[in-house]
Amino acid sequence: VLHDRSRMLCLLAAGISYTPASVPHRRSAVAITRGFDAAPVIGAALTAFAIGISPMTAAPLPSELQLASSESSALVTEGLKAAGMQGDQKMIKLWARLKAGALESEGRQAAESVGDEKKLANARMRVRSIAPYLEETQRDIFSSRWKFVQGYLGVIFSQVDAFQTVITDTYPGDDPVSLASKDALVSEGENVIRNAEALAAAAKTRSEPAALTAFAKLSLSYDRFLKDGDLYGNALLLPAGERPKQKPAPTPAPDLLAVQRQASVASAAKDAAERATDRVEEEVAAKKEAAKKAAEEEAAAAKAADKAEAASESADKAAEKAAAAAEKVAADAAKEREAQAKVAEAEAKAEAKETAEQKAEAAEAAAAAAAAEKREALREAEERLRAAEAKEKEAATSSRLLDKAVEFEKKQEKAAQKSADSAAADATAALVPQYDPLTSTESLYKDTPLEALQYSSVKPKIKDPVLILAGPDKGRVGVLLGIDSNTAIVKLSTKELKVIELEKIAKQE
Repeated sequence: VLHDRSRMLCLLAAGISYTPASVPHRRSAVAITRGFDAAPVIGAALTAFAIGISPMTAAPLPSELQLASSESSALVTEGLKAAGMQGDQKMIKLWARLKAGALESEGRQAAESVGDEKKLANARMRVRSIAPYLEETQRDIFSSRWKFVQGYLGVIFSQVDAFQTVITDTYPGDDPVSLASKDALVSEGENVIRNAEALAAAAKTRSEPAALTAFAKLSLSYDRFLKDGDLYGNALLLPAGERPKQKPAPTPAPDLLAVQRQASVASAAKDAAERATDRVEEEVAAKKEAAKKAAEEEAAAAKAADKAEAASESADKAAEKAAAAAEKVAADAAKEREAQAKVAEAEAKAEAKETAEQKAEAAEAAAAAAAAEKREALREAEERLRAAEAKEKEAATSSRLLDKAVEFEKKQEKAAQKSADSAAADATAALVPQYDPLTSTESLYKDTPLEALQYSSVKPKIKDPVLILAGPDKGRVGVLLGIDSNTAIVKLSTKELKVIELEKIAKQE
């Protein structure tokens, strides 16, 4: 994404030397994110940025143009700390040169040159300088190397103020196009920070699918932010003949060229030393491999001898096992014959015992059948006796009831006779009717037609409710207690006992 000049400005602003020969090496482009004891260099880089972007204090921004708050501050600290404390041996040498102050003057000169530019141009350059870190992040994610991903993201988070400057200063007008462009920049800037945080979380858990998804969204949001802020430039959209000619790069100062040449020589010497080290390591590895093969062959021969000895021993053991198995088979056959004899004897005993048990069971069954017949006969005799006793008791009850009814009738006749005698003696008795509410109901029902009384045509039985159809008790109800030829013994509802002819009573309906 970046050209050589933009890459040089980015690296110089971070306090790192730039040479055309070292550009293809990705390790030099991301030296700010790796190494040991990162605090001095990070401080120098931040100081350089501060010189370039602090000409004056900015006015408070409208709330609609401010990026949403996030956890980027904590992620910046964590990412930069991880980048500085987890470097390898090659990065330690680079940081040693930086600590020695070999490139301090170049970083100061770059900071002074950047400080003369406008704040917007500085912010645009800082936003575009994120591209190399995205390339390194993509390379490490695709290679499943998570060591420096947090460091790359820490550098990205440190440029949030540059994103904010591009949002507020790129389109200063209040026309609809400028306002819409600002809204687009705010939206995509927040997406960049949000997706970078998601990528940091995925890298922390080393989840490759989540990291790839978050990186794709981060790259897309960053590309849209560059397009919305016109950070790519419009020159590529013009025809080839109308494109403006690019200005030649300014000639570096003599001291800067000397430093660059020294850095190139040092880099070449370092690369040669690394290649020599690699060759020595390859020779040592070859010798180790040959020694390993010899040891393996010797071990294989020893294993073959051990296997032959083990085969001889196993043959001896097999012969011993065969003899023991033959002896065991003979012993098992003797035991089996003895067991079969015992089984036959046990079966004979069991058969004799079963025959005796069957005979005993048959005798018990016959005895049980005889006892059951006796019990059945005894039960039938008891039932006949109970029936006879019940009939005798019923006859005695009927006789007692009849005697009581006759006695009560005689008492009634005596009472009627006595009443008639007293009526004849008293001259006024004919004028005052004698009324007994317990026995005389003729005055209540004497004029009632027989058809008006409700009764059943079924002949009443003992204990059936009955209705008196005629006589002095006409219309009264009671219970049939007994029957004697053509008369019935009835207990009226008034607790009276009456002996009435059967034709004068009927079953209640």
